[in-house]
Amino acid sequence: MTTPPGLPPPLPPGPGSPFAPRPPVRAPYDGVSVAALASGLTCCAAPVAVVLGIVGLVRTTDGRRRGLWAAVTGLVLGVAGMVVWVVVLIGGTVALLGTTSEGDAVPGDCLDVTRAFDGTDVRWSDCYAPHDAEVLAAGRLGHVGAARAAELSGEAWCRKALEPALLDLIREKDLELGFSTDAVDPDVPEPGDAWICWAERSDHHKLEAPLVDRGSGPEPPQEA
Repeated sequence: MTTPPGLPPPLPPGPGSPFAPRPPVRAPYDGVSVAALASGLTCCAAPVAVVLGIVGLVRTTDGRRRGLWAAVTGLVLGVAGMVVWVVVLIGGTVALLGTTSEGDAVPGDCLDVTRAFDGTDVRWSDCYAPHDAEVLAAGRLGHVGAARAAELSGEAWCRKALEPALLDLIREKDLELGFSTDAVDPDVPEPGDAWICWAERSDHHKLEAPLVDRGSGPEPPQEA
C-alpha cells in the first residue's frame, strides 16, 4: 500500500498483531537419543546404548527432533563398550582354561607360577619350553594327612612327601620347593583336598628342560 504524501510510513506490526512474524520454533530434543548417550557413558549398559542409538538415529535424521549427535555418540560408545566386554570375556575364558587344577596334576608336569597377594596361580606349560617349575609330587589328603598338613608349612609338607632322591636333586641343583592346594582355606585343609609340590630355581630364572621324567616322582600319598 502506498503512503499518501506528507504522512509517515506505517509502523511494522507489533508483537500482538496477527500480522507480526512468528519467531522460529526450535525442534525439541529427542529423549531416546539423550538416553543412548547416557547409556553409552555407563560401563554395563553398552547393549542398551547400541539399541537406543539406532532408534535415536531414525528419530532425528528428518530434523523434526534434535539430538542426532547424542544418538551417534551413544551408538559409538555402546559398540566400543561391547567390544571391550567381548575382549575381557575371551581373555578370562582363556585364562580360566589355562589354569592348572591341583587335582589333575601329576609328577613330571611343568608349570608357570604367578604369585599374587591373594594366593598362587599355576598354569600348565611345555616342559621343553622355558617354564617356572616342575611338579615332583601330587596327591589328595586323607584324614590323617589333613591333620598333619594343618600343622606344617607347605615346604615342610613337601619335604616329608618327597623321596630322598628328589630331595638330593633339589640340593644339587639349588632348587626351591613350592606348594599349592585346592583347599577352600589353605590354613584348614580337609580330607579330599588335592595338593602339589613343585621345584623351581632359587634365582627364579626359567627352567629349560624337564628335571625328571614324567611319572618318575613318588606315588601320591593317599591317607585313609
